[in-house]
Amino acid sequence: MQAAWQKLPWAVRLGFRTLRVDQVFPLVDRVVLVPDAATYVDELAKWSYTRGRWPVLIEDPVLAPMFVRRFKPAQLVRRESVKTPLPASVVERQKVLENIVVHAFGGSFTQSIKDIFAAQQYAPAGVIITSVDDPAWTAGVALAAGHGEPLLWMNQHWGGIDETLNDADAHALAKMTDDLVASCGYTYDAMGDDVDTITFCRSLPGKAIVKLAPAAQMGAGKPDEPVATSDFLGRHGDGFALRILRADLG
Repeated sequence: MQAAWQKLPWAVRLGFRTLRVDQVFPLVDRVVLVPDAATYVDELAKWSYTRGRWPVLIEDPVLAPMFVRRFKPAQLVRRESVKTPLPASVVERQKVLENIVVHAFGGSFTQSIKDIFAAQQYAPAGVIITSVDDPAWTAGVALAAGHGEPLLWMNQHWGGIDETLNDADAHALAKMTDDLVASCGYTYDAMGDDVDTITFCRSLPGKAIVKLAPAAQMGAGKPDEPVATSDFLGRHGDGFALRILRADLG
């Protein structure tokens, strides 16, 4: 059976791994609207592989109604604020969000994400990189808990999404990304390893000017033209082989 599994194309294996998590973590036909980030976190903390998961939206007058009309849930819940702010400390906020992932997969607050995955002999197909100082952390924690992926923290400022990274900063960002993934202890050197995807839920410059050998230039651009940051990240140092499938900028 293992030999037959290894013969499948890596993309097919990735699809099966993602489907497996979806099957054991059912989607409940419910949408919950919350007024603030603290209540959002409180609601996500109710997710578990036994109770399921459901969309949780910070209510606004435009996007939330659009989602509800399209999703057409059997149950629509509007919550009042928990009136307890999230911790001021970055480390404490990170721990609160990590605990959501741990609880979703049956762990206790004394365990880490890595601990609970190891106890279940589970290797995640991807990782989520975010920052508690970036508003996209709300998407990051939901993706991590909903898809069984570690939350990794990158709090450094790299510039706005409309900016362009220079060569030094682009390579520094790539190294930091690789180091974060490596810190999880899973293989990721080639497509088909443990970690095949990476998702950025934080702002990063959309382009980068990187110095690579002419043969390693990605796409049809010239050596001095910028490339998409999401194309540069996740490659080996030579610029050729992908070790990560995607790097989506939040």
